[in-house]
Amino acid sequence: MSDLPPLPLPAATRVRRLALMALALALVLAVWGIVSRLSARNTLGREAAEAAVATVATVKPSRGPASNTLVLPGSVQAYYEAPIYARTSGYLKTWYTDIGTTVKKGQLLAEIDAPEVDQQLRQAQADLATGRPTTSSRAPPTSDGRVCSRRSRFRSRTPISAPGMRPPRRSAAIGGRQPGTLG
Repeated sequence: MSDLPPLPLPAATRVRRLALMALALALVLAVWGIVSRLSARNTLGREAAEAAVATVATVKPSRGPASNTLVLPGSVQAYYEAPIYARTSGYLKTWYTDIGTTVKKGQLLAEIDAPEVDQQLRQAQADLATGRPTTSSRAPPTSDGRVCSRRSRFRSRTPISAPGMRPPRRSAAIGGRQPGTLG
């Protein structure tokens, strides 16, 4: 009887065997998943514990170089810009300082050649020398609209022999100026 081939298993036995193999495979996969998850959790806990310990590097202080400078970019703008105009028109004769040079109060920066002002000064000096009245010696119009000089008005009201009478000063137009200077 031993020569006889084995009899095929009935169908119910074959299904049972396949179900047991599937169950064994599912148990092996479940155990493998649980073990890998526990292993990962333990590894993460060890790494977190190592990272929780603060590592501090200490350095002994030393004196640095004395020429430590901090250079930052920037621009300077004025809160208020005031236009500056010359007292008179003219040409620059001499320029004593450059832009950006430090200056002191009262320091002469430039000389202006003002031919119009010099001409007015020479005219006032000539008027003073000849005794002619200047335009500044005119009085405002009278009540009837006529214009006359102060001297004429003064003469018409007071006698010529009044004590302490002096002629009007014509040198007020010059004001002590010399040609080539601005006062």
